[in-house]
Amino acid sequence: MAEAMINVISTFVNNGRVTPMPATTPAQIAEELGLEMVDMEIHVDSVEANLSTPLEGKSYISFQRDKVASGA
Repeated sequence: MAEAMINVISTFVNNGRVTPMPATTPAQIAEELGLEMVDMEIHVDSVEANLSTPLEGKSYISFQRDKVASGA
């Protein structure tokens, strides 16, 4: 499968801005960005996905924490 340009949204890396990256799976993007996938959720075009979900061109992928803890 050829790499497609995927629109990546991650507050950890690009402050929520859309950044195009070539990839075929979320795992490729996570590795390229150096993301630790512990307690992380992946969404592709607003649908929950996993690291091996095949990506298509012009898709939007977001990485976000599964649980957010706040301290006082």
